[in-house]
Amino acid sequence: AWRAAGAASEAAARLAGRAPMLSRGKVREILHGDWSVAPGRRVHPARWRPQVDLTRGFEETVAWYRQSGRLPRL
Repeated sequence: AWRAAGAASEAAARLAGRAPMLSRGKVREILHGDWSVAPGRRVHPARWRPQVDLTRGFEETVAWYRQSGRLPRL
C-alpha cells in the first residue's frame, strides 16, 4: 500500500506540475528496517535516558552552526 501511494503521489504531482509530497524514494526510507526496533529489543527507560533534552540540543546545534559560519548571527 505504501509503495502504491508513493507511485500515485508521484504521478499526480507530475500531472499537476508540482513536487510530490510522497515519493517512492521516501517510501523506501519509511520502510527501511533501521527505522524501528522490535518491542523485545528496546532498551528499558530505566537503563538509558538522553543526557541532552531536545531544547538544549537544538540550541547547542544552532550555536555551533553560527560559530562555524553556516548560519548568520542574529
